[in-house]
Amino acid sequence: MVVAMLALMIALGGTSYAAVKLPKGSVGSRELKKNAVTTASIKNSAVTGAKVKADSLTGDDINEATLAPPPLAAASTHANGAAALDRVTYRSAGGSVPQAGTDPAGNPITATAAMSVGCDPGQIATGGGVKVDDPGSQAVHESYPNTARTWTGTVGNDDENAGHNFTVFVVCIPAGAVG
Repeated sequence: MVVAMLALMIALGGTSYAAVKLPKGSVGSRELKKNAVTTASIKNSAVTGAKVKADSLTGDDINEATLAPPPLAAASTHANGAAALDRVTYRSAGGSVPQAGTDPAGNPITATAAMSVGCDPGQIATGGGVKVDDPGSQAVHESYPNTARTWTGTVGNDDENAGHNFTVFVVCIPAGAVG
């Protein structure tokens, strides 16, 4: 009987020891119950950026006030970086597209015309577009920067009774303002 009691005590002692002192790396995600690890159980600063899954954080997760400004924004002032935006210019040129025609079989043929407008010397095009006078008959086929200083637009006209006008415009800034 004494031997049985001694064996029981040793067995229970070994179990409690194993429950308290587990070998390193012996508990993994399979051994953890769902929701066993909570925010309160994670030590402060224990999770670093290297441990966060890429693209898992949203803007709501980040305190923007704690972020440093981007290097370019930190170095820019109105006098040296944004002053060029004070000198944005806008140029436009008008064009016309003839009335639509028909082929020998009587099928309509869309008439097209292109027009380009350019920035002044020392400026570059940062954007542009095309405005048609009759959206019901006209369509913008192309609108693109043709060179660093010019914007080009191509317009089609489906009106078999009249030609129509359109305007191509370009937005320009000084070339030195581009980083």
